[in-house]
Amino acid sequence: MIPASYGVALATFENLRNAASAAAEMIRSASRFSGTEATVKDNTQAVQTIAKSFACEAFESARNEEQMDALWSARRQAYWASLAVRDKGTQVWSTDVAVPLSRLADLIEICQKRASKLGIFNSIIGHVGDGNFHQIMMYNPDIPEQKQAVTSCVNRMVDDAIAMGGTVSGEHGIGLGKKELDRPTLGVMKALKDTLDPQ
Repeated sequence: MIPASYGVALATFENLRNAASAAAEMIRSASRFSGTEATVKDNTQAVQTIAKSFACEAFESARNEEQMDALWSARRQAYWASLAVRDKGTQVWSTDVAVPLSRLADLIEICQKRASKLGIFNSIIGHVGDGNFHQIMMYNPDIPEQKQAVTSCVNRMVDDAIAMGGTVSGEHGIGLGKKELDRPTLGVMKALKDTLDPQ
């Protein structure tokens, strides 16, 4: 069934901790931006109240399709906007992890502070409803120390996520890039596959 009405809102915060804490609370509140017009209006107000409780600096809700598209555009373009500011010749390392919502703000803050100490451009982007976020770091491949520092930063991010009850990836999957980070899980998957489909 297609909902009768939709809503989109954008909240800005002074820091990532407040933003992540507010987002986690919004998810826990089960407020939805779809349903009847009255439901969307009520839930938008509920989300705005939550945002304000975490020191939201600005809150904007869309009133029509054009405004909804404009607000969503900011999220859809976040990754590409990060790439647009990179210096020529830099490499991009984009990685993700996921943690329980109760630990989301903690891990985002830790990762942001750690990456900021590297002296390179980094950003955090999230669709955090499932505790998942991405960190983008840009480094100069001609400076081995930078690549090593970024690699260490990513490995610590993964270790912290696991220590907080999370996982090494919320969506990127465990392919070539992260298979070394969760060999026990891959072993279980291979054993299941071999049992069900030995060919």
